[in-house]
Amino acid sequence: PMTEQSPDPAAFEKAAAILNTKGSKINTCTSSDQSSSSNSENKTGAANGTTDCVGNTALDLSKTTESIIKLLLVREGFRNKAYWDVKGYSVGVGHFGVPGGTVISNEQGMAYFRSDIQKYWNAAYQQAQELGIDDHCFFVHLVSVNFQLGTGWRSKFTNTWANMKAGNFSGAIGGIQNSKWALQTSVRVKDVARALSAMRGQSTKSGMKISQFIKRIIKRVGGGGIEMA
Repeated sequence: PMTEQSPDPAAFEKAAAILNTKGSKINTCTSSDQSSSSNSENKTGAANGTTDCVGNTALDLSKTTESIIKLLLVREGFRNKAYWDVKGYSVGVGHFGVPGGTVISNEQGMAYFRSDIQKYWNAAYQQAQELGIDDHCFFVHLVSVNFQLGTGWRSKFTNTWANMKAGNFSGAIGGIQNSKWALQTSVRVKDVARALSAMRGQSTKSGMKISQFIKRIIKRVGGGGIEMA
């Protein structure tokens, strides 16, 4: 079962050490990309979509925490000075709700980051439990979705969530790829699409492979009028 523990503290210490070494140069957005992290994306580092996250592997507290931190630092960047974020100002790694003109240290930024990840980790954990999915890569990107879109993202993507709950990951992928979100931050959507794609054929809540589940339904209804993609 998925762990209910908090993210691994050692992973944050490692990230802080890297940040203190590289300073604000670590995967920061360019000056021409200073709008909201929800409507823009960091195009440096692993912006081509390559991360250390590989699907179909079990959750591991230390590895999963490190993967989440790495992904968010690459996708969000780090800024010591507050920047405009659609409805207010953010600072550090996409930490929203600070006064304009706020300047923070690397240490304060990491403190915000740690607190934010805990919040979105908890939300993603509940969502993954509801889906019955225990997968490293999927969980990493589910935390990222909550970090970028907020914990109430499912109310904006009702069809996508319904498809995920039904095990229709192809339908979920189609939903996000044809959304406004994809137009705003295409790289983030590609991240999630890859994670969803890796789940196709994986276990549903009952532990039955999705493909096996579909085949059993077809067998029960005699196969008439049903086509498998």
